[in-house]
This record gives sequence, C-alpha cells and structure tokens, in this order.
Amino acid sequence: MKELEEIKREHILSAGEQIDNEGIPKNSIYNNYWVVLPNEKEYPYKHLTRRAYKIAFGENAPESILDSSEKRRRYIKNLDFKMNYYPERLNFINKWDIEHFEQVGGKTYRKENSEDVRNGNILKTLVTKINYWAKNVEIEGFKAKLDKNWKWTRNFKWYLWITIARKSTSRKVFFIVGVVADAKGGYLFYKIDIQNTPKKGGKESALSAEKQNIFHEYLKNTDYQEKHIKKDDLVNYTWTKLIEETRTFITKYAAIYDDLEVLLNEDEDVEISKNKLTEKEPPSKTKSYLKKKNRKYDGTNVDWDKKRKTSKRLGNLGENLVLLNEKRKLERIGLFEKANQVQKVLDGNGYDIKSFNEKGEEIHIEVKTTTKSKEEPFYMSINEKCFSKDNPENYFLYRLYNYNFTHNTANFYCLTSDKLKDVSFSPISFEVTI
Repeated sequence: MKELEEIKREHILSAGEQIDNEGIPKNSIYNNYWVVLPNEKEYPYKHLTRRAYKIAFGENAPESILDSSEKRRRYIKNLDFKMNYYPERLNFINKWDIEHFEQVGGKTYRKENSEDVRNGNILKTLVTKINYWAKNVEIEGFKAKLDKNWKWTRNFKWYLWITIARKSTSRKVFFIVGVVADAKGGYLFYKIDIQNTPKKGGKESALSAEKQNIFHEYLKNTDYQEKHIKKDDLVNYTWTKLIEETRTFITKYAAIYDDLEVLLNEDEDVEISKNKLTEKEPPSKTKSYLKKKNRKYDGTNVDWDKKRKTSKRLGNLGENLVLLNEKRKLERIGLFEKANQVQKVLDGNGYDIKSFNEKGEEIHIEVKTTTKSKEEPFYMSINEKCFSKDNPENYFLYRLYNYNFTHNTANFYCLTSDKLKDVSFSPISFEVTI
C-alpha cells in the first residue's frame, strides 16, 4: 500500500484532466473498475492510478500499482471517489463520448496537426464501444463486420457504424448499429440499411437508384421502425439493456431483411413479364427448420410467427397475384361472369381465394408465398389443415416461390387435398388445456 499513500485526491483529479486531454490508450480501455470523478465522467481504475502515481512521484508506477485489489480500490474510494464495476470490462457509452464526437465528426483531419491527433486518440474509446456493441448483438446466422476506422483519408467520419448481415450473402442490405454526429445532437441508432454509395475505391458498386427506391418503398409498407437513442437518454441504458433491445430488433425484422436480400439482388437486366404466375412440378423434398434429433435447449433466435407469415405484405401480394391470374384464366376460356366472381375471402375461412374451374364449379385456393426457393417449407394453421381435409373435391394449395417484388411474378406448384395426405405435418405450437 505504500505506493498509494502519497497519492492524494488532487493527483487523481489531475490524472483525470490529462486523460480528458489525451484519451485512453487502446491497451488501457478494458477495465472492470471505473472511477467516477466530480465531473461525473468515468476513468479506468488502472490507467487513472498509474497517471496519478506519475504525477505524485514523477516516475512511472511499478506493476504492483496496477493491481486492482479490494484494499487498493478502497484507498481510492476513501479519497471520496465513487467506483463502478462493469463485468464487460468496458464502461457504457455516455453523453461525453457523444459530445466529443459532435465536436469533431465531419471535420478536417490532418495528421500533422497535434490537435487532430489528440481528438483521434480520444475518439478511439467510442469506436471500441461501438464495435463491442455490434459484436455482442449477433444472433444466430448473422455476423458483424467490425470496423476500427474513425476517419476517412482527410476527414473525421461524421458517423461510426458497424454492419451486421447473414453469412455468405451479398451484404448489399444489412443491419447497422452506430452513432451519428448530427448538427442537432448526436445519437445512437440501429436500423436496416443498404449500400447506397460505392465502396473500396469503387470496386464495390452501390445499388442502383431503382433498387434504392424499391428498398424505401418496401419498408413503407411494413411495420418497420428504426431506433434512435438520444445522448441524454443514455443514463437509462446499460450494456445489457442496449444489447437485448438490439438483438430483439434484429430478430423481429430478420424476415424483412431476408425479403430485401432477395429483392435487391434480382437481376435488373433480365426481361420478365409482369404479373405472371408460372406453374412448376412440386419439389421432391423441402427443407425443415425443426431439429428432430439431439434437440438442444441453449436458446435460438427463430421467430416462428415470422417464419409462418414471412410478412403480411408478402402474403397479400401473393394472394393478389393468384386473384389476378385466376381471373385471366377464366376470361381466356370465356367464363367472364365467373371471372367477376373471383374474390379473396375473410381470414378464418380456411382458405384465401374463391375461384372456379373450367366447368364453372367453385374451388377454394389457399396461397402460401415466399421469395425463397421451391425447397422452402411453408406453414398451415389447424383451421387451414382441417378445411383441406373436409373439402377434398375442390381444394387447392398454391405454393408461390421465387416471388419477384419488382415484376410481381412467381413460380408456383399446386397441392390438392389428396397430395397433402402424403406430406409431413410437424407441430411447432400447441394449445394447452387443463
């Protein structure tokens, strides 16, 4: 304890001022214990006491001073300083991090300018925190692309953000977590975004203006909302709360992300007739997302409701496409009166579309739509399953796949009530009664 006995309160305060002016070195940022000074800012215990020691003794501290034992921490606390513990070994993002970024974000950077170098060193702490955030919100199948850069060639960035996308995808669409140095006030945010500018010196092209417009139009028709957290609201957050909220956000909108990944990677040069359904043979086998053997109970982020519905908008588009093509079918064979009677029915009927066959007899069509391949499984409610069984003579399930938002087209295969007898129905939820 002798090394600490000559360290006084004023030495700690002076050390804090030095750190404010120089930033926290990269190898000193991670620390379980953070000392709170009167300015309400937090400083890593080891780095702060090392600086205070040098101020008190005029020489570098021995390794023993870096020991954050309970006795040594108590000595610092007895100097009338509060100390916080972070199991993450990193204190949470705070308003001072954001305020400094507001001051430098978007401004010119010159390496020969000592003030710019100083600001860059201070900014590294916020960069570390944004990367920590991104790394810890990864859900099953998604990967963050970490980025430690805080400047462009000659400028401080005005935003710091990390992209998170499914593995082995184009990364033209992605989730983002980050911070913005906005003129009206900096804030944290997380959202879905796209590559709207070239990257890597132009080697990676941006999405076309048409596809950027498709992206924005698609989101307008969903329940999607990006999240902003103002700097003054950060006191209501911890790492646990921020990470849980962000993971929930990614899980909630993973189905929308998947739709956009397909939609924005469609080939614009391919000539496709619009509003067209093309019938194909059913697949010999489809995928399954259920683990039937060696089931693990370690938690996954599979949103079965989203899997069943994909999205309300996609389901409606698929039904509208079938409605249009059923009317065309009947008009081609001269059943104009019947074509006028084709209609969507209310939810709960056990099917989606009332139409007619070539003989003018009423048929019932259930529509299941995906942007993915023929091998993708689909989901039926107990009501839909029972209706198909009770109405075998005039029931048809149209499985639309490879749905194209741009051209409103899809391939489909048809399953009759008899064919549904040969498929596998796997329960994914149950009604429980007592």
